[in-house]
Amino acid sequence: MGNVMWGKARFLASDRMKLLYGGLLVIALTAFSEYLLENNMIPGDGGVKSFVSWLFLIISEKGYSFGYAILVLVFIAFLAKIIWDYVWEDRVNNFLGQHLERLERDLEKVNTDAVSELNNARIKINNMMVEHIDKTNKFLTDNELMLSISRCDQKQIIQSLREIHVKAYGDHCRSGKGLYESTNRLISKYLNANVPHRSNHNQDITIEEIDGDDCHVKWTEDTFYELHTIAVDEDYKTPTDASRIDHLLTYSASAEYKSLDELKIVISVDDEVVVTTEGNIKAHQDESGNIVSVESKAPEIEVSRIDDSDEWLVQIEKEINIDKSKVKVAIHEESCIKDDFFVVRRDVPTCSSTVSMTLPAHWSFEYMETPPGQGWEIIESVPYKRKATTTDWVLPGIAMACAWRRK
Repeated sequence: MGNVMWGKARFLASDRMKLLYGGLLVIALTAFSEYLLENNMIPGDGGVKSFVSWLFLIISEKGYSFGYAILVLVFIAFLAKIIWDYVWEDRVNNFLGQHLERLERDLEKVNTDAVSELNNARIKINNMMVEHIDKTNKFLTDNELMLSISRCDQKQIIQSLREIHVKAYGDHCRSGKGLYESTNRLISKYLNANVPHRSNHNQDITIEEIDGDDCHVKWTEDTFYELHTIAVDEDYKTPTDASRIDHLLTYSASAEYKSLDELKIVISVDDEVVVTTEGNIKAHQDESGNIVSVESKAPEIEVSRIDDSDEWLVQIEKEINIDKSKVKVAIHEESCIKDDFFVVRRDVPTCSSTVSMTLPAHWSFEYMETPPGQGWEIIESVPYKRKATTTDWVLPGIAMACAWRRK
C-alpha cells in the first residue's frame, strides 16, 4: 500500500502534472481577468489601476491560447509516455532484445565452428607434411643407387663405369677383348665436355679425268664441318668451368711421288687459313729422278713414305684454341690418285653428315653403300652424281663406300 501511495505521489509531482497544473491555472486566471474587467472591479486608482487593467486585458486576450497550448503539450507528453511504456518497452524493446540475444548466440556458435575447422585443417596439413617427409626419407633410403650417385664426384663415377657395366650386363664387360673395352676406348672420351665433336659434316668431291692417263684421276674435295664443344656452350650444364679448350686438328692424305708437287691442302678455321701445304713441301730426288726424301718446312706437316712404295703419306696436326661453342672448319684438297673406288671414314663421332660425289659426265657409279642403322639415305639425280646423307650420329669407322667405272 505504501508503494502505491508513493507511486501516486511521484506521479502527481511529475513534470507532466506540473505542466497540467500550470495550464489550468492560466485558464482560470484568464476567466478571472475577464470577470474583473467586465464588472469594473480593478483594484487601485490612477496609474496603478491603468497598468493593472492593461495587464488583465493582455491575460484575457492571450491566456486561453497559452493555457490550451500547455494542455495540448501535456496531452502529447502523456501519449508519448504511453507509447514508450506500452509499445517500445513491452513490445519493440523486448523483440529486439530477444533477437539480439539469438544473434549473439549464433555468432558465438559460428566463431566456435570456425576455430574448430581451422584446427582440423591445421591437423590435416601437419599430417600431410609428416607423410610427405616420411615418403621422401623412404625414397632416399630405398633408392640407394641414386643416393650414391648424387654423393659421388665425376672422377669417382668415371672410374666406376666398368663395374657399373659388369653389374648391369655381366662379367664379360671385364674382358680386355670385350665389346665394352672397345666402345669405351673409341667413344667414351668424346662424352667428356672438354672434347669437341663434329657436327654438320659435309664433303663435296669432284673427280676429273687426266688426259692420256687411264690410271690416275684428279681429286678435288671441299670439306666443311663444325666443332661443337659442350664445355664452352652456355646451353649446357657441364662439370667444368673451362673458358678455353685446346684442340688438335688432324688431317691426312696420300700421293704418289710423281704427283706430289700437285698436292694441295689448305685448312681454315672460321675463315682464317691455319695450315697450307703450298710452299711447305719440298721433294729431294736422286740422279734417276726418284724421290728419296721429302722435306716439310712447316712443323704442322709431316710427310713419310708408305711401305717403301711410290706413295707418300701427308699428315697434318694443328693445335687450335676454342673459346666458343661452335667453330667452323674448312678443308680444301687437290691431289692425283689412281684408285677407282673411295671409302669414307669417320675417326670421331659425327652428328649429321653428307657426302656428295660428281664424276665425269660419261662415267657412272657401280655402287654406293652405307652401313645400316645410321639413317643414311642415298640420292641419285643423274648417273654420274650421287649423294649420301644422314641426320643421325655416325660413329668412328667406315661411313660410306663407293666405286665407279669409266665409259
